[in-house]
Amino acid sequence: IMNRAEEQLIFNAATGNVAKLLQFLRSGGNASCQDNNGITPCHYAAMNNQINVIKVLSDHNQRSYVPCTLQEGASDGSIPLHFAAYYGKWQTVSKVVGLHLSNIRKQQAERKIRDEANLVETTQKLLLLKSNLDTTRKDLKAYEDESKLMHDEMQKIEDDILEIDAGTAMKTLEDMAVHAKVAYEEGRNQKLSLEKTTNHWKPISKAKFETYSEELKHSSERLSLLLSNYQEAQTNHENRKKSILLEKREKLRRKIVLKKKVEEVEETLRKCTESYDVSCKMQEELTTQMEELQQSIRDRSRLLTLNSRDLISEAEINSRIHKKANDGSTPLHWAACCSRSQTVKVLLEMAANPN
Repeated sequence: IMNRAEEQLIFNAATGNVAKLLQFLRSGGNASCQDNNGITPCHYAAMNNQINVIKVLSDHNQRSYVPCTLQEGASDGSIPLHFAAYYGKWQTVSKVVGLHLSNIRKQQAERKIRDEANLVETTQKLLLLKSNLDTTRKDLKAYEDESKLMHDEMQKIEDDILEIDAGTAMKTLEDMAVHAKVAYEEGRNQKLSLEKTTNHWKPISKAKFETYSEELKHSSERLSLLLSNYQEAQTNHENRKKSILLEKREKLRRKIVLKKKVEEVEETLRKCTESYDVSCKMQEELTTQMEELQQSIRDRSRLLTLNSRDLISEAEINSRIHKKANDGSTPLHWAACCSRSQTVKVLLEMAANPN
C-alpha cells in the first residue's frame, strides 16, 4: 500500500512536475517505489513521454537520492521501455535506451577507476611483499648460518666428551705417575743395597766404607728427588682427574643447553621457511592479479574510446536493455502489437532483436 508521499511522487512523475518530483526525492522519496500494480514512477513517466522526469529519476551523477535503474519491473515483469513502446512514445524509447547506454558507459568508467585504484593498492602490496621477502630471505640465511654454527659446536663438544671418555689425557698422567713410582722403587732398592754394602765394609775397610758411604749419600739425595717427582705426578694425576670430570660435566651441561637452543632455532627456521613459501605464493597471486587489472584497464580504456552504442554487443543490449516481461514479450513486441511503426523503427535501430 502506497503512502501519501509515494502517491504524490508518482503523480508528479506522470505529469512532468520536475521541481516537485525533486523535492520529494531529496526529502527521502523512493525513485523506485511501486503502486498496487507494481508500476514505478519511471513507468508512468515513460507512458506519458516525460523525458525530463526519466532523466531525473535515473540520474546517477547526483548524490542526494538513490536513482532508479530503468530495469525495475512491474507485476507483469514489464519495464519502463515496455510502456514507452506500448504507448508509441518513440522519443522516450530513444532516450531510455540512450540513458541505459550512458549508465553502461558510466559503469565502465567507474570500473576503470576502481581497477586503477586496486592496481595502485596491489602494486603497493607487491612492493611491500617483495621487501618482506628480501628481509625473510636474509633471516633464513642468518638462521641457517646460526644453526650450522651450533651443529659444529655440538659436534666439537661430542668429540671432546668422546676424548674424555677415551681417557687419553688421564692415561698420560697415570703413566707418568707409574713411571715415577717405578723410578722411586728402584732408587729405594738401590739405597737399601748400598746401606747393606756400606755396613758390610765398615769393620773391614775404612777406604771402601767411605766410598760406599759417599755413594749412599748421593743415592739418598736422588731418592728424595724421585720421591718428590712421584708425589708431584700423583698430585697432578688426581688434580687432572678432578678437572676432567668437571670439564665433562660442564660440556654435558653445555650440550643440553645448546641442543635446546638448536631445536628453538630450527623451529624458528621451519616457521620462517613456511612464511617464506606462503609469501612467495602470495607474490605469484598478486602478480597475476596485477596483470589482470592492467589488462582490464587497457580493455576499459579502449571501450571508453568507442561510441556508447558500441560499448556492448547486441546480445548484451537485448539482455540488459530490451528485457523480456514475464510472458517473454519484449518492448518491440509491445510496440508491434499496437502498430507503433515509428517506435518499432527506433527499437530496431537500437539493436532490438526482432525474433
